[in-house]
Amino acid sequence: MNSWDITNIDRKERKKRVIFGSTALGSSFLLLGVFYLGHVNENWSLILSPLLFLGALGLFQANQRICVALAFKETCSFGQGEEKIGDPEKIKLLKEESIKIILKALLVAISGTVLSYVILPS
Repeated sequence: MNSWDITNIDRKERKKRVIFGSTALGSSFLLLGVFYLGHVNENWSLILSPLLFLGALGLFQANQRICVALAFKETCSFGQGEEKIGDPEKIKLLKEESIKIILKALLVAISGTVLSYVILPS
């Protein structure tokens, strides 16, 4: 099974995730700028973690053409709503890729939060 077979969302769903991910990441950068210019304590950088995680998650899902939530529900969305996936091998691969996506998004969130903690004044 090649990488094109391991998808569970269509172009429309990918676009939603790109828009959401970009908005969440943009909001986190905007907040970081506001915190920096406002000389806010570095502890406020923790607020950025969920935005960074969700933004990265959305973009990684769009890039991989995999919705993590649908993968664990063992469904796909290709224009006609959610449909059950019948192939156990595809389900296994989707779940494995979903875990990788979640871990990468978590790494982005942790790295971004630590970096913002360092950038913000104490």
